Amino acid sequence: MPPPSSVYPQQPIGGVSYAATGKPYISQAPLQQQKGIVVVPVHRRSLNNKVVIPMTTSLKMFLLFSGFLYSLWGILAYSFQIAIIVNSYSTYYHGFSTGAFLIFGGIIMMVIGFRSAYPLDQLMRIYMVDLIFCALGLVFSITNYTTSNRCDSISTWYCDDSLANNLKIGLMIIFSLSTIHTICNMFYISKEQKRAIATLNPNIFNH
Repeated sequence: MPPPSSVYPQQPIGGVSYAATGKPYISQAPLQQQKGIVVVPVHRRSLNNKVVIPMTTSLKMFLLFSGFLYSLWGILAYSFQIAIIVNSYSTYYHGFSTGAFLIFGGIIMMVIGFRSAYPLDQLMRIYMVDLIFCALGLVFSITNYTTSNRCDSISTWYCDDSLANNLKIGLMIIFSLSTIHTICNMFYISKEQKRAIATLNPNIFNH
């Protein structure tokens, strides 16, 4: 007769169970389950968030000079609009609103130029507003110039003489220059913002 086999409870050792015969075997179901690792996605800061950018010397000089030009465009637009009202028969009054926004934007740019750091995305919003007003001012100036009555030989109260026509052309030139200036500023500030963010965190564009 074979010796009676003794029954021993299976003892798990390190996740491997040993039977009474001394031969190890891997159990069907794991005796211990490893805790799952929870991966939490990390949302990196977007470029459009309020990232404070250190102001370099070149950026400060750009903002001071560009802000001065902005204020100059606004003062010229305001002055030309007053002259057009005095000398023209029919006119729009877009020079006042657009000129005021250009002066306001120029002052803000010069103030930012004296700071040590600033979130440039806020400045981009100001550029967007200025661009809309400059584009509208240019469209209204062209419309006013093309639809106004021009005097043939004798100036009357019901037509625009050569001085009024030249003033309207001058206002269109001002709005054209300010529009181009705004677009150039937006490209430059966007480039500086990306460069500064890449300097602060070189891996931000690698994901």
